[in-house]
Amino acid sequence: MRLEGLSRNVFRPIHVISLAALILSIIGGTKTAQGDKDSYALGRTLLKVGSVLFFLIWVALSAIAIYTFCRKAHAHSSENKLISASICVLPFLLVRIVYTLAVSFSSVGSIFAYPTPSVPVQATMTFAMEAIVLCFYIFAGLFTPRQERTTSGTAAKDNAGDFALEGQRPRPEI
Repeated sequence: MRLEGLSRNVFRPIHVISLAALILSIIGGTKTAQGDKDSYALGRTLLKVGSVLFFLIWVALSAIAIYTFCRKAHAHSSENKLISASICVLPFLLVRIVYTLAVSFSSVGSIFAYPTPSVPVQATMTFAMEAIVLCFYIFAGLFTPRQERTTSGTAAKDNAGDFALEGQRPRPEI
């Protein structure tokens, strides 16, 4: 986005919280794999906290994506595809996070029961959702023209009609 864009400081707390959620989830998964009952209970609690943090991260990123979409007129024309892709992937990411919450808070006998959830449910709600999100961002990235930045980093040339790949020389102007 141009000068009216969001400050980088908006994203720092999101990064810190996402790192904390990842660490809690890894430790929680490790603890549930241990044999004793106390470690399993602690691991389940850490998994629950991690999954709730991931949901809060999704809420924050959704708000930022919607805010950015509403201010699309202020963005470079080359960024419109990335903004649209960010909005399109929100429901798929939500399904993935709902699955994480369901697994974290499930009880024994549920199709979401940890550590052996239903394979078809897992394939649909995790792997398929992640693949769809990945495809959206790959295609948006492929069809987004690159921008040339000056050395000072204050101005950017918008190459909306230039589809040269990264690392290639710019196309000559005619």
